[in-house]
Amino acid sequence: NAEYMGKHLSRRSLLRLRRRAFQRTSGPPHCSSKRMIARVAFVAALFALCSLSHGWWDEGHMLVAQIALERLRPEVAAVASALVAELSAQFPATNEFQSSAVWPDDLKTMAMPIFNSLHYVTIPYNPNPNYTAVPPPQDLNVVWAIQQFSAMLNATATIPYGQQMAIRFLLHFVGDIHQPLHTISQYSPQFPVPNGDLGGNFFTVYYNGTKTNLHSLMDSIFFKFLNQPIKRPLTAAGHAALQHFAAEAEQLNPPSSFTDSELSSLNVSAWALESNALAIQLIYLNGALTPGSNITADYATSVLALLERRIALAGYRLANLLNAFVPATYPPYNPVAATYCPSHMTKGGIAALSIAMLAAGGLIGGVVVWLFLGWRARAQALQKAYSEIPH
Repeated sequence: NAEYMGKHLSRRSLLRLRRRAFQRTSGPPHCSSKRMIARVAFVAALFALCSLSHGWWDEGHMLVAQIALERLRPEVAAVASALVAELSAQFPATNEFQSSAVWPDDLKTMAMPIFNSLHYVTIPYNPNPNYTAVPPPQDLNVVWAIQQFSAMLNATATIPYGQQMAIRFLLHFVGDIHQPLHTISQYSPQFPVPNGDLGGNFFTVYYNGTKTNLHSLMDSIFFKFLNQPIKRPLTAAGHAALQHFAAEAEQLNPPSSFTDSELSSLNVSAWALESNALAIQLIYLNGALTPGSNITADYATSVLALLERRIALAGYRLANLLNAFVPATYPPYNPVAATYCPSHMTKGGIAALSIAMLAAGGLIGGVVVWLFLGWRARAQALQKAYSEIPH
């Protein structure tokens, strides 16, 4: 159904489905009118669902990472880049720091929906005082994810493979939590529990005469890069574009435009509440924005400025987070060990694994022998008892 597609298909997958559906609608002339109408309706639904459950589209996430990269201490940037590079062979589209910020969204195209709930946190918003129902608390969410992956990145006991994944998740989730509609769902008779409006995904609006939804409008930064996307893996032109748009966002929203407490805060829960308050006030307009509304020029100007400011602040905070949590050193990559197992499996790790496998084999063998001996003893006892019965 539509909700499932929105949660589990990426923008790229949906675009492919839309293209196939369009090709079929122009199929043979003997197609029935009912079938044609159904196909056209399917295409329209896919357009409406284009960005369900995504944070910023690719460009927004890469901009956050670009802004952060420029503020990392040199030694932190070197370790962070090394961590990202370890998975570049398996994921060539996200082979460097900026593009790896999109990696968690790419996982959605790889039949791995297990991480989906980590992209957002649902803080209920009930603009209708007569509708007070809310869903149960969401335990696994973007706040929890940032806290866990920050600790995982810095812990000395974390295996290198874990650190390689942790930094990619952090690059993405810090961007997600600064997208205001990733911290809220509106609940009302029109958008009842448990999903509400799904962070604006079900909240229809019209922008420049085109039907879309509130979430897509925010994720795409008002479709800023729709006609000129920054493709991955990044080319020289892609790097230049990222640097240009990052400089633009920083010029409009320099660090000096934020308070010291805003910039230095590593309180992830506070980040979520901050985004939630902005969503209510400036995006939902304290309940004044209604489904089906036409987005005015004034609204677009105001919210576009908000989104660019959130991207800049996310980049500044991501830099502070990585400067605090990225380990000072990183174990060298072992290509020989990596031929047989993940890069964290050094010779010592392989030996430990071998011992564990032998121990497990010995344990299983011992259990089998014990069961066999027990069975044989019982069989002999039964045979003896049977022989003593008069025939």
